[in-house]
Amino acid sequence: MWMEKQIGRAGSGGPLAHVRLYEFLSWALWHYFSLRRRWYLGPKRSLEWLEENRQQLFAIITRALAPGARLNDVKKMAELIHAGRP
Repeated sequence: MWMEKQIGRAGSGGPLAHVRLYEFLSWALWHYFSLRRRWYLGPKRSLEWLEENRQQLFAIITRALAPGARLNDVKKMAELIHAGRP
């Protein structure tokens, strides 16, 4: 899966790894909604929807997007994005 590959590449270190991580983070919300065949409403409205409807995922996304986030938080976010998908 694309997410696993990106996270693996992000953990390798160096500037390219940072690019991969930022690329992954920028697409993560879109992937969540796409996998569930729901409209992606942009970052603001999508995060608001997650905060109201998927609190656990919202909390881990908040940690994963924070400056200096741990790669484990990013991995957990990817797991939750893929959990329960149709």
